[in-house]
Amino acid sequence: MSTTLELTGGSRDTNPQFISGTITESANDTTTSLAVPLPIDRLRNKGDLIGVVEILKVYVAFRQTNVFGSYRIIFSTKNFGTTATFFNDPTVFAMYAVNDNSFSDISRHFFNLPFTLDVTDAAGHGVLVATDQFFVQLTSTTSGSTMQSDFKILYRYKDVSITEYVGIVQSQV
Repeated sequence: MSTTLELTGGSRDTNPQFISGTITESANDTTTSLAVPLPIDRLRNKGDLIGVVEILKVYVAFRQTNVFGSYRIIFSTKNFGTTATFFNDPTVFAMYAVNDNSFSDISRHFFNLPFTLDVTDAAGHGVLVATDQFFVQLTSTTSGSTMQSDFKILYRYKDVSITEYVGIVQSQV
């Protein structure tokens, strides 16, 4: 008996991969953005299908312990530079925010443990990204130190129609 594993849409790609990185604020209590190139496989073009990146999960771990202030890390398909953005922007696909006022002295010691942000729907479909890169933005206030955060993006490739590809690109810039 043989079993065939297939994704919805028939892309047959079931092997998630990781993109890893670190973002460091340019100075205390600032907003810093980092461009992360996506491993676009231009050879995946199959007739009228184009390969895009499907983001499944985002993992975040701040490097500091015993921190104070508020911190926000945002993942987006648009570069906001040093202008802080918020979760309601349509190009933002994941965000993790911490307000130190909600932490006890004990929980501050666990601040640098990784947090997982699952961006899939109930059927396991992730966020499709058709741009050549995504952006990570780190913002802090009243922290008193330069913040740094590690991140990992769990992704896989998915084939979409040319019409869907164009629509995705237009919504992500």
